[in-house]
Order: sequence, then structure tokens, then C-alpha cells
Amino acid sequence: MIFVITGGSRGIGAEVVAQAVAAGHDVAFTFNENEAAAQRVVEHARTLNQESKCIAYRLDVRSSASVDAFSVKVLNDFSSVDVVVSNAGINRN
Repeated sequence: MIFVITGGSRGIGAEVVAQAVAAGHDVAFTFNENEAAAQRVVEHARTLNQESKCIAYRLDVRSSASVDAFSVKVLNDFSSVDVVVSNAGINRN
């Protein structure tokens, strides 16, 4: 299956990415600012399963244009999507 996971560069999202890849699924995940953290998730995914595709995409979910561009990129890279995990969020006290 092909997963799309928003907010996959840290915390719960990064663990969902890892679990999906370890189970043999392909994963497209998003990050907003920390590209280095996203790259660490991709590298970790490769250690779990070299046959699964795992790609990080920069995305600001507050921007509809950014969401549209992301959707086009994912469909170009993966051809379809089977599962969406909406995990992106910001908590500011």
C-alpha cells in the first residue's frame, strides 16, 4: 500500500512512517520546516526496509496552493494513494 503521512518528520508521525515502511509499504510524508529531521526519517526508513519507497515533501498545510502542489508531486512519484494519516499540527500555548 501507499501511505501519505502529514507531519512525518518527528514524534508520532515519524513513528508512523517507520512502522509503515517496516511493514513493507511505500510512504510519502510531509514536513514543514526541519528538512534535516525529515532526512533522518528517510535514512532510518532505508535501514528498516530498502525495498520500500520513502520520500519527504515540504508542505505548509495552511496553504491550499502548497497542498495542491504536494498532491501533484505525490501522484507523479507514487501513482496512487491508499492510506492518508493526517498528523500535522502545531500546538502553541
